[in-house]
Amino acid sequence: MRKIYLIVFGVLIVLLVGSNLVNISRCDYPVHYKLGTIDERFNISSDQFKTYIRDASNIWNKLEGKDLYVYDPNGSLTISLIFDSRQQLENQISTLENQANKQGTSLDAQVAEYERLVSEFNKKVADLNAQIADWNSKGGAPPEVYQQLKNEQKELEKEAASLNETAKSLNLKTQSYNSQVVNINTTIDTFNSTLAVNPEQGVYNGNANTIDIYFSRDKNELIHTLAHELGHALGLNHVTDPKGIMYKEATSTIVSTKDDENELINACKKRSIFQTYLSGTLFKLSFLNIIK
Repeated sequence: MRKIYLIVFGVLIVLLVGSNLVNISRCDYPVHYKLGTIDERFNISSDQFKTYIRDASNIWNKLEGKDLYVYDPNGSLTISLIFDSRQQLENQISTLENQANKQGTSLDAQVAEYERLVSEFNKKVADLNAQIADWNSKGGAPPEVYQQLKNEQKELEKEAASLNETAKSLNLKTQSYNSQVVNINTTIDTFNSTLAVNPEQGVYNGNANTIDIYFSRDKNELIHTLAHELGHALGLNHVTDPKGIMYKEATSTIVSTKDDENELINACKKRSIFQTYLSGTLFKLSFLNIIK
């Protein structure tokens, strides 16, 4: 009797394998995702993060012509912003650059004003020397004119001393500015060394069903990284086109390429559930969403 059951079960498997009823696709049902940890040091609110994830999702949604991802507070895929040393260094660089830019702008304005004053001073000196030369050619100036010329000379001496102090001050400020630049460069070197050790800006963990974003320079780069990891969650592999969303290195590109489209087409192909199992490709997300 047991043999009969096994034979019947075997026949059913064969029939099911050949049936379209067990052909499934990762894209048949949307991936339900929820928000995980959002470190406040990213200065991104939950609503902003949801918007960025939606923008990233729409890159794939538009290609497939339907929603492949759905926000669900009880979703199976958890997406988080995890603050680490890379983001800390990026923030530090940004702060230093802003300070240096402000200082540089202020310094440029002060130098321009100093040069204007020096130009006026030189003109006054030239005018005074011309007057002195003119009176000397006439055999000398009357007492009252002589005294006026002496007074002008003293005023110019005071002005020269003031300009010299300003020049010293500007030199010190320039040295301070240059030190800031050196500090920024040092921090950037440290940042690059850190990136060499931890190059991933985001990671999709299929076992834990999580996407963790560790680092982002700007909005577009964050959307790109999210789209990249969402692609992995759907089964997309890396592409060779550097402009692609699924290229191995992060960029600020948020427009898909033909390579990305081909990867999505391949990921969304219908496959037998048994072929899927045998190939090692699990549709855990789809099944969880079906249950919901």
